[in-house]
Amino acid sequence: MAIKHSVADLVEEPEPRRLAGPEAYEQGWVLVNADQARLARGGPLLSTVDVVDGTAHVVELRSTEEGLTWACDCPAGAAGAFCAHCVAAAVVTWRSAPKRRR
Repeated sequence: MAIKHSVADLVEEPEPRRLAGPEAYEQGWVLVNADQARLARGGPLLSTVDVVDGTAHVVELRSTEEGLTWACDCPAGAAGAFCAHCVAAAVVTWRSAPKRRR
C-alpha cells in the first residue's frame, strides 16, 4: 500500500478541529495568531514545527499508509492527544504547503 496524501492534505480543515476537541483547537489558534508556531522542516510526508508557549515544544506530523500520525513532547501530546501544539503545527503546515489546483 502506498502513501496517498501529503501531511498538508491530512491537516486541512476540519480535521484539526475534529482531532483536537474544542479547547485544544481554540488554544492552538491562539498560538498561531500569536506567531508562536514556526515550521522547522517541511516536506510532503513529514512536517516538524517548533511551538513556544512559555516552553518550547517540537511537533511532528507525518503522513503514513494508515493516515496522519503526530507526536508532541508536551504531557498531553506524549499521552497521544492531538494537543493545542498539534493544532498550531497543523495550521502552519497547511499554510506553508504549495497551493494545489483542484
